Amino acid sequence: RERERERERERESANDELRLERFAASKAVAPFASFATTRAKFSLDGASIDVDCASFGHTVVEVEVLCGDANEVPAAEEKVNKVAAKLLLTEIGATGGKLETFLRKNCPKQLEALVANGILKP
Repeated sequence: RERERERERERESANDELRLERFAASKAVAPFASFATTRAKFSLDGASIDVDCASFGHTVVEVEVLCGDANEVPAAEEKVNKVAAKLLLTEIGATGGKLETFLRKNCPKQLEALVANGILKP
């Protein structure tokens, strides 16, 4: 039974993709950004580490420690900072994520339009 459900989900997903492709084609919509991301997961000293490598050369490392309640947050933050230091990581701040980084590196027309309309900062 579970196998049947999985096949049905796969069929629905394929149908959704086909509907989206047909809709986009009918509206003359074409992608302006396309990239893949590979994620690797690690753990170190009680912290979870996710490394996302985008196909256009952008890599982000996230260090996380889960908390059961608010009292655990200070110790979790300290653990995150220690693990990040051990890995020689530096905080990148608010960069806007992979898509914004891709746009800034590769899509000057789209970036200009997004900045002009107040969606992104220069």
